[in-house]
Amino acid sequence: MPTIPTPEELGGLLRVPGSRPIGRYDVSPVARGAQQIADAGARVGQAVEETGKAAYRIGRQQAVTEAVNANAFIHARLIEARTRYRNDPDHTTLAQRWGEDAGNIVEDGLSQISDDGLREHVRRNLAVPLAQEGAAIQNQAFRGAADAHAASRDKYLHNLVQHITLDPNDSLIAGGVDSLHAAIDDAVTRRFLTPEQAVEEKRHAALALCAGEYARMGRLDPERAIRELEAPESGHPLLARLPQPLKDSLLRDARQRLDNNLKDAVHDAIRHQQETERASDQAEGEIVANLTGDNPTLTRNDISDRQQLTQGAKTYMLAVADRTALPDPDAATSNAAALRLLDRIRLRDTDPDRISGLHPIYDAYIGGKLGKDDFNFVRRELAAGQTPEGRNLLAHKQAFLKGIAPAIDRSDPLIGEIDPLGRRKMYLLERDIDRKIDQSRRDGKDPFDLFDQSKPDYAGKPEALERYRTTLAEAVQERARELSAAAAADAAGAAGANDTGQSVPPRQPGETPADYLRRTRPSDPNALPHVPHAR
Repeated sequence: MPTIPTPEELGGLLRVPGSRPIGRYDVSPVARGAQQIADAGARVGQAVEETGKAAYRIGRQQAVTEAVNANAFIHARLIEARTRYRNDPDHTTLAQRWGEDAGNIVEDGLSQISDDGLREHVRRNLAVPLAQEGAAIQNQAFRGAADAHAASRDKYLHNLVQHITLDPNDSLIAGGVDSLHAAIDDAVTRRFLTPEQAVEEKRHAALALCAGEYARMGRLDPERAIRELEAPESGHPLLARLPQPLKDSLLRDARQRLDNNLKDAVHDAIRHQQETERASDQAEGEIVANLTGDNPTLTRNDISDRQQLTQGAKTYMLAVADRTALPDPDAATSNAAALRLLDRIRLRDTDPDRISGLHPIYDAYIGGKLGKDDFNFVRRELAAGQTPEGRNLLAHKQAFLKGIAPAIDRSDPLIGEIDPLGRRKMYLLERDIDRKIDQSRRDGKDPFDLFDQSKPDYAGKPEALERYRTTLAEAVQERARELSAAAAADAAGAAGANDTGQSVPPRQPGETPADYLRRTRPSDPNALPHVPHAR
């Protein structure tokens, strides 16, 4: 409470006289004036006292406001710091850093309070929550360090299990297990684990290592793993202690691995055979291209020295080499043989007579039924049907030839009528189209344009097909050739019949082969020459 001011302090107010009179004269008016002055002074003093009290109250309220605001500031900052440190991974320095940050926050807040008493009051009130939060931070640091230590041990155990070997004398693995045990003992020293928990963890690690050993054994030596898992007494000392579901899982994995190994061995053998055949086929193609080319250079010794060739392929290649030294058959014979092979190549996949390999083609060439050009063409047709692109182009070509065939080949399978010449002409057309396909590729063009009527290179233009139509002269000449062949065959048969006493009527002077056949075989429908239908 402020002191009451003196009259001097109030501005030189009149002094109040003493109580003892000095004179006898009437002083009552003065007394009344003095009383009035005294009353006025009392009122002024009371007013001053009330003003002082108000000022004190205002100052006190300001100090309290400072304390309240500082307290709120400190708590808000401490809450933010707690959130910031909640997931802090640096457990080693966590408590120290928290203490430093909390101390700085408190001092910054207290510096905002001007009143010493209120400052100490706020400081005292913060002692309990700061101590509680500090303990929580210490606990968090301890738990974090314990969790990190456990995670490190678990990671180390996993690494040991992943790299376990089947060698019982592996010193590196033994050292690794000792290091794991030392880490577990360190966790006990640092009070992360109780001694009982440490024993349980070591037991768990030993079983995990045992399971890891049999998991690796199941991959490297599944037969042994199966044998020991089925008879635990013959295996690892801890094998019998593994949980049965775990042993069943290890046994199942080992059996699966053994089955996979057996199947992989079969697949490897198949792949090796396929690779061998692929290399042999490539070598065959190179050899055949050389032997049937314009300037063959390979010798039998060169062929024998080709390591890529299988024994069967080498036998065929040597036979092909011998065949190339002989003359080709006539074109008609070769064309006919090529047509028969192509017909078999184009049979359905399920047809047992379908040709899917080169051996029948080699046999026809080696047997002298195919010329070099037809041999190479038929081989290429077979190869074309074995790739997606080749099959697509082959399908377009066959569709084109099927549409053109009625104008060239007069065969009628429904009544058994065959037009050999027309078939050979279709074969020649196919050969020419094949050459055009090669030329299109060399020119950088699209070979499919040959079968597109809207393209300038379309192969089915009437003027382009005219040369493949059978003329009357060609038909008569072909029939005469057939009759001559038939007459020669009959003559050979007659010679045989003469040997057995049968007689054959001789040909009369000037009689043509056709007239002879009409006379001697009037009922033979092939006695008359085949003439193409009128165009």
